[in-house]
Amino acid sequence: MPFHIGSGCLPAIISNRRIYRIAWSDTPPEMSSWEKMKEFFCSTHQTEALECIWTICHPPA
Repeated sequence: MPFHIGSGCLPAIISNRRIYRIAWSDTPPEMSSWEKMKEFFCSTHQTEALECIWTICHPPA
């Protein structure tokens, strides 16, 4: 089930596949250029959501 973020003109959607990649990756997630533009103009808060997913999947020791 995808994770929907924001309620503006173009809400962000984080797919199951992306969450899975974040969970198994050793590096923090990066946003594409299009995602960064949506974040700037539509205030999707996707950056914060990705950071939260990263923290949940990789808790500090």
